[in-house]
Amino acid sequence: MPNNKIDELYREIKDKQSVSESYAPFLAAMDALNEEMTELMKPDKDGWKLLDNERFQSLTDKYRASGLALEAYLTQTEQSTDPNEAELREKVKKLGELIAADMAVMQQYRPKNEKEQKSLPTLLEEARIPILDQGSQLIKSVSGSQSDRLPMTIVGPNGEALDGMFTKAKIYDPLGDITGAAASAAGKAATEQGRELFRNLMTAYKNYYTQNPDPNKPVSDDPNMVLRFLVGIAKDTGILSYAADTNKLVAELAKINGMTPQAVKTACGKNALKEFASKVKDPYADIYCKTFEAKMENKTRLDRKNTGMSIVAGLLNLQRVVCHSQPMKLKGPDGKIVDGTFMAFAKGVDPMKPGSKGYFLNRDTMLNADARALEDISDLQVLDYLCGNTDRHGYNVFYVVDDDGKLIGVQGIDNDSSFGGIEMQKQRTRRMPMPSIMGVISKKTAERIMNLSPSELAFSLRGIVDEPSIKAACERLKLLKTAIEVSRGHLDPNKKDIKYPYIRELDSKDFRKADLQKLTDPRIHNHFSEFKKVIGGISGRASASNNDPDTELVGSVNRATEGGVIGQILKMKAFSKKLSDCTSYWRGSSSQNYLDLEKAVKDYQTLQEKINDRMKKMREKAAEGDISPETLYGRYVTRFDMIEMKKSLEKLKTAADTYANGKLAYMEAKGKALDDDKYIKYRIEAAQEISRFAEEGLTISAEEQEALGSNSRRATEQYVRQTNAKEKKEAENGDLIIRNDSEPENNLIRT
Repeated sequence: MPNNKIDELYREIKDKQSVSESYAPFLAAMDALNEEMTELMKPDKDGWKLLDNERFQSLTDKYRASGLALEAYLTQTEQSTDPNEAELREKVKKLGELIAADMAVMQQYRPKNEKEQKSLPTLLEEARIPILDQGSQLIKSVSGSQSDRLPMTIVGPNGEALDGMFTKAKIYDPLGDITGAAASAAGKAATEQGRELFRNLMTAYKNYYTQNPDPNKPVSDDPNMVLRFLVGIAKDTGILSYAADTNKLVAELAKINGMTPQAVKTACGKNALKEFASKVKDPYADIYCKTFEAKMENKTRLDRKNTGMSIVAGLLNLQRVVCHSQPMKLKGPDGKIVDGTFMAFAKGVDPMKPGSKGYFLNRDTMLNADARALEDISDLQVLDYLCGNTDRHGYNVFYVVDDDGKLIGVQGIDNDSSFGGIEMQKQRTRRMPMPSIMGVISKKTAERIMNLSPSELAFSLRGIVDEPSIKAACERLKLLKTAIEVSRGHLDPNKKDIKYPYIRELDSKDFRKADLQKLTDPRIHNHFSEFKKVIGGISGRASASNNDPDTELVGSVNRATEGGVIGQILKMKAFSKKLSDCTSYWRGSSSQNYLDLEKAVKDYQTLQEKINDRMKKMREKAAEGDISPETLYGRYVTRFDMIEMKKSLEKLKTAADTYANGKLAYMEAKGKALDDDKYIKYRIEAAQEISRFAEEGLTISAEEQEALGSNSRRATEQYVRQTNAKEKKEAENGDLIIRNDSEPENNLIRT
């Protein structure tokens, strides 16, 4: 073999003996691959031979044949108890990992012309995991993420520049996560006894429930023990809260250590209890998704799950629906090499920041989605099922929209809840669509699925994800193939109707004709219904159903977008509630300054509601064919709207400052500290928070300026586009267009 590592390993394998009848075909396939690669590695007078279409097809055919033969050998010898066979299997597995890495790079090789063609040595070099020197740049934590990340730009598989993040290797280790959270809490404990309580947390848990068995409290070292512990201390009753209740934590610590709750509080202290509760929030979410549903193997590499998904996307030619990801190593300032993964940034609108980049999502986004977007959603369903992704909710997707806000595509992000042990078709999960609820599938994708063998899938993933996950993925592939075959036998290919539990195959152009209402039925819980629900929720956050807004969660965003306007409405609702919560009716009527503040809050909310209502009405009129400037521009936030917001915020700030300063002066005149009257303290703090909010809003941010310009451009472009289309249609229909301007002298029209 031209590759030294593969060559050395292959020689060791050829020196071994095997009783398996699939061993000789495997060696023959590898010899054929070796011969082909050796020929391509011989330089001629012009250097290494470039891989044109013919050479590349021949090479990939032999790679594929070798991979299939390798998987056949591994499958046939899986149950062997012969120690020599077991040793040989491990070497063959390792060889599979190496040639699969080569194949993964070749999968991305699609030269558009002769200039883009590469030689085999160049491709093989790219197949090795790259080691990048980060120089003096330090890896840092970004946006509160669990993993340390470093922003970077790399050259993508097609020569394009890809912006993204390098993420350090992250191991799935729930017990390690919970122990780390406890160690962090121990560092803030009030006493030595409190430090010991946290250091011995899981040991005490295991000892207690071993001696006092509880069917809901497992005591092994597997992730389920951590999951059940966290469920027991979770806020409220649901494990979806992702947050620990410190009182429940105290009760559990008291129980397993034979102490009273008060003794635990005294020993640990408030800071340590809060620290532990804050630290378990993120691992808790991971544990629920990966252990409880995905059946994730403990100690597996989470960051490589994204790479696995990129590989399967490449096999099915679905790269556009997930972010590109690949293994990478980084050489740090200290010379040490850090293992990890590069993942490109997603394209489209972040549903957590719906007004960013001047784009927005609204209730019509899914309704007006084009065929490409609906096909993308269908393809993402298939990909998530094959890869066992149990965490594809509507906020783990970026929505690609055009200048008119129409959905034209989707791209999945955060794929590290994929590749667990889940495999059965009827096994229920919250977020992984089974074939029975997919509804539709692209004909192109269906054909690729039917042509993809489990052996080829296994070979492609070898060395990236663990063995149980590979087996489970192959089982899901078989089930999906069966579902497609059964559906073909039950559905009329000439119709486009949706009939669950069968899967309707559609040409790309026919996705827009699909029964969207049936696809998005909320009872089905597929990607179509989930994404529609989330998009609707983004635009409907100001509805009456949101009775308890949180000022920390609905802060001021880009007000030049629909999402930003809704955020402002929610912020005012939150401030109104905060003011109401600190009102004491038995203390007499509120002062005029306070009433003025309440009114200023309500006035600003009313202004935003008027803007939001106008945008909605103008979108409806535009959809009905009204192309007047008033309608087309009225669908967006305008500069006039921003001026009105500024005027209203000036009044709001004045009212807030007047109230807060008046109360502060009152307390000072009385010689009292703020803590002496919590009623007044809470109102002053609320007024000061409102003042800060108003002051921030007096300046139009650069992002808002950009969005205003984008709004104007979109409205202008659509006005010109629709006006031209109308005139063209009138001309085609022979309609007489009356003009006030005189005709030019060289007019060719003769009467």
